[in-house]
Amino acid sequence: PIGFSGDTIVSWEALRFQPWFTSTAANVNYGWWSHDIGGHMGGATEPELYARWVQYGMLSPVLRLHSTKDARCERRPWAYPEKVFHAARDAFHLRYRLIPYIYAMARVAADTGSSLCRPLYYEYPEEDAAYTARYQYFFGDQLIAAPFVYPADKESGLAEQDVWIPEGDWIDYQTQETFTGPHWVRLVGDLARVPMLLKAGAILPLAPAFEAQPAPRLKSGVTAALSPDKLVVEFFPGAENSFRLYEDDGQTEAYRAGEYEWTTIYNRPGETAWEVEIAPVTGHCPALPAARSYELRLVGSRRPQRVLLDGKETPAWEYDAETLTTRIPVAPRNKRAGVTITAQAEGALSALGAEQNRRVIAADLCRLLGTATPSSLEDVFALPDSPRKATAIALLGGPAAHVLEFTAPEEAAQQLGRVIVSAPAMPGESYALAITFTLETSGGSQQERVEIKDVQTAQYLDAPFAFSGQVETMRWQAEITLTWRGQSFSLVHRSRPIFPAITEWQAVVYNRAERALPLAEVLSPQTGALNPALEWESYRQSDEEIRNINEPFAVFLYRKYREELQNGVPLAGYLVATLQSRAEREAVLLFAARGKVQLYLNGHPLAVEPTLETTHAALPGYPLHRTEVLQLHAGENTLVVKTEPGKEWPAWLFGGAVVSC
Repeated sequence: PIGFSGDTIVSWEALRFQPWFTSTAANVNYGWWSHDIGGHMGGATEPELYARWVQYGMLSPVLRLHSTKDARCERRPWAYPEKVFHAARDAFHLRYRLIPYIYAMARVAADTGSSLCRPLYYEYPEEDAAYTARYQYFFGDQLIAAPFVYPADKESGLAEQDVWIPEGDWIDYQTQETFTGPHWVRLVGDLARVPMLLKAGAILPLAPAFEAQPAPRLKSGVTAALSPDKLVVEFFPGAENSFRLYEDDGQTEAYRAGEYEWTTIYNRPGETAWEVEIAPVTGHCPALPAARSYELRLVGSRRPQRVLLDGKETPAWEYDAETLTTRIPVAPRNKRAGVTITAQAEGALSALGAEQNRRVIAADLCRLLGTATPSSLEDVFALPDSPRKATAIALLGGPAAHVLEFTAPEEAAQQLGRVIVSAPAMPGESYALAITFTLETSGGSQQERVEIKDVQTAQYLDAPFAFSGQVETMRWQAEITLTWRGQSFSLVHRSRPIFPAITEWQAVVYNRAERALPLAEVLSPQTGALNPALEWESYRQSDEEIRNINEPFAVFLYRKYREELQNGVPLAGYLVATLQSRAEREAVLLFAARGKVQLYLNGHPLAVEPTLETTHAALPGYPLHRTEVLQLHAGENTLVVKTEPGKEWPAWLFGGAVVSC
């Protein structure tokens, strides 16, 4: 089936959910769907989030920009700042070039049911890490996609992600770093970086770059403009491999009648000779040309001394030292003839390995730490603890930690999160770790500490807290200390608020034409209790209705009073909530509202600041307002919202979150 993944809120949380959501859809054979890239609703998309979402979309079954009818939801790449525009455009261009690979994988999916995007545990079912690595997935059978799904560090401009490397050697498509698994690594990159890991010996069939198209086609090109008489194939070192390229007319169902072609491609890299072969095509599709030209690329190679075409030396090749790529063009020839290329050298032909890794790490450290770029690991240890220090240690081969939050109720009922600690890069090297878990609720806080010494493997430690089914605002954190080579460094992960909005309200609605209802008649002036003579209705966030424990909550009065509002009945109402505070403290109320509101805390009116341009996890998708600073008493505090419906439709709702100053 082909479909889409549902309306998404404009948020980093929504983007982070997509890789796991899409890859695990393979479990129910729902493997070809699209997303509302950039978010369907929720207002303006911050530029970096937009770029990362497009990059993820490039590595999903369908790349489709979409949103609701909201002028703030800009989806045109050229309407964003230049860096973001270039990142989005580059993603689209690479997507177009990947079409031959994706189309072949689509045929495999149709024949076998093996989805284009699928979880790592399909190939590594015995590895715990394959189930924990939620932000990466197989994209076809040649590569693993691990697009960045967290915002970049503000100072360095680098995003980071911990990625699990399966058994064997894997090559980063952009940096040409080589990683050997099974092992976790930390990858960093600017807005142009999109982590893609190819297995050793990978073969990647690509379309040539688009040429300008005449009207009425888009000048930038469309997939229908791909040239079936030209093919680019990239080969990677490290292991022998083969790939079957599938082609048909791309437009009709004639393939059902056998009108299609397969081309087997071989990669045979050796120490001093690297042979690649395009075998004769099999099958027949009348819509495809009989001849084809090629550009064959040996990626990650040193400059060869000679290149043979079908056993005869050819001068028609070039070497790009910057990209470590040997390019061999092959003039158009009958596809049933095949072609064999052999590059030869006196020494090793592969340019990848430790030396290339060191160059990339040095460049990453320079961008990460800026003028404070250290000359040794000891200099890094001397830096004050910070996320950037922890990342620098990880890049230099040390242990690293990242945290996964479980937000689906079924998972949260077992544990609220998991700390994943990667082992040092050098096999057999020991480290130690200590984690203090803290859970904060309205009733107080609780802590548990875990210590593990002299360990050499990755560790997976679940938070000792779980969702009990009781809907209440809470938050947890993990203070992590890692010790390696006699030095300790720390980092703190603080979870997103759980049930971040006010979760329970009492409401009374009345007809303004029939009566007035002043605040003094809503609450008892002496006790603050609700007036029992009024018809109160409870609105409570229920554990039976939530989809995740970070889900916002608001009172949508228009849903119950839709008919009266449509008939022009002049309604008004009060919402009352009890706020518990363990001690006297200052806070603010962030709230979203449709309609007129007046706010009171403990009987005193609250001033409201102008609308914020941002959103909050408690109320995504709505413009936010902020009150003046609240003075909360220890114990119970009463918040009252007097509200009337607005003119827009839907026009009557309220939700709020109390946030500490």
